[in-house]
Amino acid sequence: MGIDITFNVATVFISTSLSLARQGLAGALISSLLYLAIAFWLAFADVTQTQTAHLGLKKSYQAVFWFQLGCAVASLVIFLAFVRIGEAKGQLTVDERTEREREDLEAEKWEGGEDRREEAENSKEVG
Repeated sequence: MGIDITFNVATVFISTSLSLARQGLAGALISSLLYLAIAFWLAFADVTQTQTAHLGLKKSYQAVFWFQLGCAVASLVIFLAFVRIGEAKGQLTVDERTEREREDLEAEKWEGGEDRREEAENSKEVG
């Protein structure tokens, strides 16, 4: 999977898993980690190029190419071995779930209140 797709999917997944108040923080964290990783591996590519400079420009660039290809293959193996993506299905966001739970609690309060009023009225009639 390319970085563009991975970045977008991860951002959407993380942001819908959190409340609105924390979505910005999650997006910032994802972006920071992405750019930190790019800088880290770019530094290794530069070290590879510098250490193979004595072989000539073409061989030095080939060494960097093979290093980057190795990184891509390693990430593909990790992805295939450890990442399981389930079937896509619609889920509520954290805020939607919270709102639904609040509505359910309010509905239970109203239903419980009506039952108590009916019981009180019935006990007055009997008594």
